[in-house]
Amino acid sequence: MLIHPKNSKNIFKSDSELAIGMKEAVAIGELSRTAIRLYLFIREYAFRTNGHVVIDFDLAKQLCGYKQNKSVYNALNELISNNILAKSQDSIEFYYNPKFISHEKE
Repeated sequence: MLIHPKNSKNIFKSDSELAIGMKEAVAIGELSRTAIRLYLFIREYAFRTNGHVVIDFDLAKQLCGYKQNKSVYNALNELISNNILAKSQDSIEFYYNPKFISHEKE
């Protein structure tokens, strides 16, 4: 099938900064809906720098549609157990796995 030159430019190229491998895609697919929402929140809204992500719990709760803080903690625990995030000494700061969350966002 030939692609018309007008449609050959990839309109999604600017959104494809992170290439997720098959193993990572399967890990994301096996997350609960609660954890997927928090994962997407972290990719889009959380402050990231030097391999750390800072999570604003109130903003996460609001944007993810959680009613309780317990939902945020359950999602965090699931992301940690699937090696997407790792704990740090600070309660709101976590290390992130660059296979899942790549670029720095300030």
